[in-house]
Amino acid sequence: MRLRQEVVNVVLAQLLEERGLAAVPEQIVRAVLHDQTAMPDVIIDFEGLRLAIEAEFASTHNAEELATEKAAKRVEQGLAHIGVGVIYPVGMESQEFAGLADELSRAELRFAIVTDVPEPPPVMRGRLDDLAEALRRTYEQLIQEEAVSKAVAVLEAGIERFAESFRGQTGTSERFSSILGASRENGLLTDRQCNAVNRVSALVLVNAMIFQEILARYEGRVMGLRHLRGGPDTISQLADHWTFILDNINYYPIFNIARNLLEAIATSADVTAAIEGLLDDALRIVEWKAALRHDLMGRVYHRVLEEAKYLGAYYTSVPAATLLAKLALSGESWSVDWSDPSAVSNFRMADLACGTGTLLMAVADAVIDKHIRAC
Repeated sequence: MRLRQEVVNVVLAQLLEERGLAAVPEQIVRAVLHDQTAMPDVIIDFEGLRLAIEAEFASTHNAEELATEKAAKRVEQGLAHIGVGVIYPVGMESQEFAGLADELSRAELRFAIVTDVPEPPPVMRGRLDDLAEALRRTYEQLIQEEAVSKAVAVLEAGIERFAESFRGQTGTSERFSSILGASRENGLLTDRQCNAVNRVSALVLVNAMIFQEILARYEGRVMGLRHLRGGPDTISQLADHWTFILDNINYYPIFNIARNLLEAIATSADVTAAIEGLLDDALRIVEWKAALRHDLMGRVYHRVLEEAKYLGAYYTSVPAATLLAKLALSGESWSVDWSDPSAVSNFRMADLACGTGTLLMAVADAVIDKHIRAC
């Protein structure tokens, strides 16, 4: 009798569960034990993250490539935070089910662990304990959020360049302040307040740039940032294109304030260079998919203001928001069929004190997580 790959995958997941690394849903185990035809994909809990196991038998042509590609696809689709492409050794498909767990524990496996990191993962060799150790290291790297930290550092540097280019341009800073709804009664800002307004303005602009670059992948009428970089008047071209997007496509909350900020700028060589620097930073950020999966702008916003009290801002930390959202949506208190996309799309939750949107981002992640697990 030839074993199906899904059967071996689930036994592998159960062995990881015995090592304290995974939690295998009951419906998956039942499907394997009863040899159901429509077996679910093996997506399991892994230290609070979703882990997808995709495998091929060594006898399959291009087994390594196929398993790694399938694991990468799960991560790219957002179905899993970590994908594991496993190549089972020759003969594994012919094992008796009763002895499969023992055989898997002794076997030398080939495996590749896939995350949002853009570099292609190496294919490693080892036994089950080696795979478990590799997964622990991957988890530790993910929770350190190296990609997010790198993106934050890039944005902070670009924002600082932008703010510095407006030093002494109090008129521009006052116009920025009015557009952002943070103007003073007498219209005068201190140097520190000017710097804070300039930094927030830079964040609004680079957020719109990042959104434009992503939107250009799916909307043919939207130009990518490279088409606007280095033109005769980058600022005017950018403002005109954002006006076109507003008039013909929408995304008002993203582009309206950003367009108004551009139109408030009194240009100079330093300012143009700072805007083009933000364009370059936006392009770099879009290439780092891992950074875009997080509340990146909320994290940056929490750090760019020197004087948070000036705007009356009291920030909810990202870990606190994630915990609150998952607790709020836990249990059976919600009469929502989380497996039904239409039911999920009709689900409503409001953040009545929304600032940077950190809580809303956390809720969106929690809803996606419940949908995937329910499916």
